[in-house]
Amino acid sequence: MTLAKHTIVTDMKSRIEALTQVGEKMSNNITKLKEEISTAKKKLDAFRKLRKVTHSSVYNGIERILKEHKIVRASYHGGDFNGVNIITLMQESQDIMDEIKVEMVTQKPTMEVEINKLCVEVRKALVFGRCLLQSKHQV
Repeated sequence: MTLAKHTIVTDMKSRIEALTQVGEKMSNNITKLKEEISTAKKKLDAFRKLRKVTHSSVYNGIERILKEHKIVRASYHGGDFNGVNIITLMQESQDIMDEIKVEMVTQKPTMEVEINKLCVEVRKALVFGRCLLQSKHQV
């Protein structure tokens, strides 16, 4: 082998060795980054789970109470109540609002005063609505 060829081969071997070392460092960095991503995903999942439990538990409790009174959100109304459900809600407003109040206070005991006021006002509005409908049908 000539000196020129030997120099080229030696240079190429050095480059290959240097690139192999760079590749190994990058591979190690990728492994570390994958571990960090995995840890971040686990933390995010835990946060979402906690948020979902605390956020949706009141909502789910109210939905459960309404279903117990045969009040179901109709999907064809985009989640709104239909007429029959509204009438049932107005007729059974005392019991329903008492149950909802207990559910909400259980979930947010520090807000008991505000929850009581809110439930009283909603109950009054439902009773008023029922009275309006009854007077309309009597005329």
